[in-house]
Amino acid sequence: MRAGNGTCRSSSGRRCEATATLIEASGEIGLDLVNTLAAPDFVAADASQARLELAKDAGALVGALDAADTIEARDSLERMHAHQMAAVHACAMRMMARLNEDLDSCRVLDQRVREAANIRANRTAGSVARLMGAYQSGMLALQRKRSGGTQHVKVTHVQQQVTVEPGAQAIVAGQANGGPGPRRRGGHKQNGA
Repeated sequence: MRAGNGTCRSSSGRRCEATATLIEASGEIGLDLVNTLAAPDFVAADASQARLELAKDAGALVGALDAADTIEARDSLERMHAHQMAAVHACAMRMMARLNEDLDSCRVLDQRVREAANIRANRTAGSVARLMGAYQSGMLALQRKRSGGTQHVKVTHVQQQVTVEPGAQAIVAGQANGGPGPRRRGGHKQNGA
């Protein structure tokens, strides 16, 4: 996306104002949401400006705009979600850099400094793991929103021929009956087999 005076166009062809506020979205809106970006009023424009200011304050403005453009955000909620995920990503990367610094500090000879750096590194590693988990959860939430919370699984049967050499054993899946189970007198299974 390029910024300029008046209006500009993003890589996906969406129009935006000079402040990089996207004002036109494409695609279907799920969950009976109203697309306030298709024909924005003053409230939608102010909300869009506020989102961008928050992303800038979080140090993730460029990433937020890129993320919203990449996922082709269909409404304000998806745009906010993309901005949050960009902020989480930026924070996780900054924390990872701090973790690397702390790990480098663990190599000093002074035991006190080494122990303090080790404690900081462990705390930072936990924070990074939680941030990365939040990012992954965000990706799943976006997928659930767009799919309506349904998942479609297609199972395809593939015929396979197995050759068992004399003296060898083979297990064929899909035809198992649940194992031997308890036996009755006379050596027969209780389930009638």
